[in-house]
Amino acid sequence: DPIVIESHKLLFFTTPKNACTTFKKLFRRMMGYEDWFTKSPHDPKKNGLKYLGHYSKQEQAAMMTSPEWTRAIITRDPMERALSAYMDQALQTNLWKPPVNGAYLKRYCCNVWPGGKNSTSHNEICHKSPLSPYETQMDVENFPFQTFVDQMMRDCGDPHWQPQSN
Repeated sequence: DPIVIESHKLLFFTTPKNACTTFKKLFRRMMGYEDWFTKSPHDPKKNGLKYLGHYSKQEQAAMMTSPEWTRAIITRDPMERALSAYMDQALQTNLWKPPVNGAYLKRYCCNVWPGGKNSTSHNEICHKSPLSPYETQMDVENFPFQTFVDQMMRDCGDPHWQPQSN
């Protein structure tokens, strides 16, 4: 759902791994939120941003078609975006508790949780180290970028690496 900045007549479509966190923080700052930098901007119920879905169908149609409104989306080189997803989702802890590199992939793609014995995913790679067990740290040696591209990106549909056209 695009973000609506009424004061600037702007509809902004965010895409994961295309600076969406930065843009959401910028829009929160433009709207005058004092905690614009520290508060997580991703929860639409808590971030205070307005989305196209908050408006009537008639208002939505006007925003989407009027030459007075700007509609924008940022795209990114697909290889850089995939590498960013790999570095962020496969090699970082992302503040998960307990902290383990690759926690995002383990939890969301493989259904592997702390203390869990095995993956319940149908994705073959999820049953192997370093994705299982949860406590195994992932790094470039045991989970190289090529494995991420060939297996994880193919078998785990996730907004961080799905095609930007989605």
